[in-house]
Amino acid sequence: MMDAGFRHLYGPVPSRRLGRSLGVDLVPFKTCTYDCIYCQLGRTTQKTVERKEYVKVDEILQELETKLAVIPAPDYISLSGSGEPTLHARIGEVIRGIKSMTQIPVAVLTNGSLLWLREVHDALLEADLVLPSLDAGNERMFRYVNRPHKEITFSRLFAGLAEFVEDFAKPVWLEVLLLAGVTGTASEVKKIAAFAKRIGPGRIQLNTVSRPPAEEFAFPVAFEQMQQLKRLFGDATEVICDSGRDETRVPFASENEDAEILALQPASLYGRRHFCRAGHACQRCSETIGGVEQRGGGKTGAEARCHIFRGRQEEMTKELVVISGKGGTGKTSLTASFAVLADRPVIADCDVDAADLHLVLSPRVLQHHEFRSGHEAIIRESDCTGCGVCLAHCRFGAIRMNGTAAGGTAFFIDPIACEGCGVCVRFCPEKAIDFPERLSGEWMISETRCGPMVHARLAAAAENSGKLVTIARREARRIAEENHHELVIVDGPPGIGCPVIASITGASLVLVVTEPTLSAIQDMQRVLALAKHFNIAAMVCINKHDLNADLSQSIEAFCGEKNFPIAGKIPFDPKVTHAQVAGKSVVESDHGSLSKQIVSVWQSIWSYL
Repeated sequence: MMDAGFRHLYGPVPSRRLGRSLGVDLVPFKTCTYDCIYCQLGRTTQKTVERKEYVKVDEILQELETKLAVIPAPDYISLSGSGEPTLHARIGEVIRGIKSMTQIPVAVLTNGSLLWLREVHDALLEADLVLPSLDAGNERMFRYVNRPHKEITFSRLFAGLAEFVEDFAKPVWLEVLLLAGVTGTASEVKKIAAFAKRIGPGRIQLNTVSRPPAEEFAFPVAFEQMQQLKRLFGDATEVICDSGRDETRVPFASENEDAEILALQPASLYGRRHFCRAGHACQRCSETIGGVEQRGGGKTGAEARCHIFRGRQEEMTKELVVISGKGGTGKTSLTASFAVLADRPVIADCDVDAADLHLVLSPRVLQHHEFRSGHEAIIRESDCTGCGVCLAHCRFGAIRMNGTAAGGTAFFIDPIACEGCGVCVRFCPEKAIDFPERLSGEWMISETRCGPMVHARLAAAAENSGKLVTIARREARRIAEENHHELVIVDGPPGIGCPVIASITGASLVLVVTEPTLSAIQDMQRVLALAKHFNIAAMVCINKHDLNADLSQSIEAFCGEKNFPIAGKIPFDPKVTHAQVAGKSVVESDHGSLSKQIVSVWQSIWSYL
């Protein structure tokens, strides 16, 4: 096990921003002013603005002096760790103490939320480098992403950052973490960039989610999109997140230091790619995981192991979403072929309003689940007095008469007409109306000849298809991560509405399948605009391209102008219908030129992924 003498230090850690950094943890695990939805350490357990001496200054300095005597000099000594370091009331004394014993520069990694306090502002003036954060461009988004303590407002955050940068004579590197579909859109980035410009840091560093976040709805922005958004900030801006394709490694610490980092920060061990020096969970790290709970390091051993392996698997798992602006373009037929060509992917049929991928893949259902969403009102006839109050208040014509009761006319509610608003429930004087959740559909986990499949069906006249889509995608992702599948393939719904947004948010790549018709081109342009709005990489496949050569050329010209790659073109062929009738994908049914075209499209997609 690790040396019990070092309770407040970890590393040195190979850091993308600071080189080889020796970390100092000044507050207990997850003691913070924020509860960020993207935090790699999980949800905040103690959200506070109370500043006090959480750790004795003498203990920290004594540990540091001992540590520096036995390790090569790191590039930085960083005050960060598993909470907000400026909550330590004597952080200024810690900085001065460090600088009195070594020439190694001191960096403070802070969310910047307390810089509006004069005592925090003055204390950090002692540091050599300060790295604060700015994750939003207005109060509403600030509350959503960072979930700050009630005493911290966006205006206070901004004022504190701006004043500190003006007074601090040394470097300030401002980190901006972007989330797909939230702060990673061009409109939101422009707001953040405007405030960042007014703050005036020496450097702006763009980042995104790279490890398992506190909330599953916090999705990363694709690296290529990060590069595009970088232009909105100006020249002194760099993207510091991993491209996902660079297999190089930052030099590691020793195996002993691996175990030490894991014991103090069980949820993060270096970064998204790294377990230990050997690239896997070594015996010493495994022993350390088991002892985390006893050490009071925050998460239990099981939780730590879960976070580490999820982090590595999430980096490996890619997600391809196949969509079309309109129905009938051949989207599902291509998805079935891709499922066959890929190496046992997890398949998700998210076209829940009109699911049909199962007709080709013939899934064997392993699990069946009800989907309940919204509510429906049901009158208990035995308790209804026939007063008619519900009839008077219903604005949807859902209350119907059903003969007479002892007290007058009896009523019932038409389940199709009922909108589930609950007004009748609220005003019924006899409390004779139940309001259960509505059975709105079903979702299944199945096995196919190509791999696991999650599919769903929305009930007739039911709503919230976007919610059902989210469930299907989430379950597919879970299966992929738990069973080490490299790829999730999603058959998305047509259109540009809520179900489509739920299908594509956070995807690795969107493939838009179109055809050479005027309506299809218009719908393709709309769905590509949607992908661009959410900063999701997109490619285009032209199906049945030979039906209208002029319109096919128009599609290619549009994609070239807007920088959307063409994955390939597929000719019209009756063999597609023959394959569907046989319950097979095209590449299983045909081994001629048509299949070769589809294989070529798949190779273009996989090359990108």
